Amino acid sequence: MRDNSDPESSSETIAAARQTLYALIARLPDELREEALRIGYDLRKRCKGPGREDTLGDYVRGTVPVITLYVETIKDECVEQGSDFQREIETTYLHEFGHHLGLGEGELEKRGL
Repeated sequence: MRDNSDPESSSETIAAARQTLYALIARLPDELREEALRIGYDLRKRCKGPGREDTLGDYVRGTVPVITLYVETIKDECVEQGSDFQREIETTYLHEFGHHLGLGEGELEKRGL
């Protein structure tokens, strides 16, 4: 698993997100865990695209597929919604991982992601 984390993000927030991801991936079934370890991940403060300031995560299928989580945006949403940061990191990662596996938005919503 390739870590391309944003050094400008809060080191505590990045560390908490990274720890949550490692624990999540360790709990995945073997074949899914192997695939999760094969692709990269990126922990960024916020999405910088215009009109995307509320984006929690992205998946880009490139030479090395990468899942990006926007940890400060996730943290802000958790504060607003009164939800758990670790749970939202897991849900967002699994949502983007689902895209990697070929699932569309409708299929992910049916699975609570």
